[in-house]
Amino acid sequence: MFFTSYRYLFTVLFLSLVMTVCAEDNSEDRYRTFGVSLSGAVGNYNSWDVDINMEYRPIKYCGVSAGLRLMDIFFGEDHIFGGKTIDHGHTWKTDDLSDFSYYVAFQPEAKLYSPNIKLDNVGDNLNFSIGYGLTIPLTNRASGVVIYTPAEKGQFVPDDENRVSNSNRVYNIYNFVNVSANLDSGIWGGL
Repeated sequence: MFFTSYRYLFTVLFLSLVMTVCAEDNSEDRYRTFGVSLSGAVGNYNSWDVDINMEYRPIKYCGVSAGLRLMDIFFGEDHIFGGKTIDHGHTWKTDDLSDFSYYVAFQPEAKLYSPNIKLDNVGDNLNFSIGYGLTIPLTNRASGVVIYTPAEKGQFVPDDENRVSNSNRVYNIYNFVNVSANLDSGIWGGL
């Protein structure tokens, strides 16, 4: 049961070990002790995010990083989020989905790297990394309008509208696993 729950994680760890054995690990491999990265992604619930990270690698195959994640919703008012109430007497939907998203989050992370795989004679190298980290939202004051409509057939007129907010300011912390392929180009080595 444990293996089936984490089969993807074990698969990635196994592949990382295989890459460690197969990759060229010589004394000429270079790595930067400090690094800055900028990445963007499209997430679930029509979200986009931009991550800015600073990384410190005291050991060639291990590193720690800290960064900020900036995110919002693509479509805002055009796309809604909704469902049925607990008693199934009403359906609910949000007025604007971006009201309930966090906009800035702090992300510490620990990473493991595979040895570099030399791609050509210019100095291009490929390596793989796996990281585990936390996402800690810094703006935890979500509030927005929820519209309630009777769940009867043919009823489309809302009969209630409430402003819902995170009044107790409970801070949620989310875990994440990051798997990536990193290309280190010799063109940028002189900078």
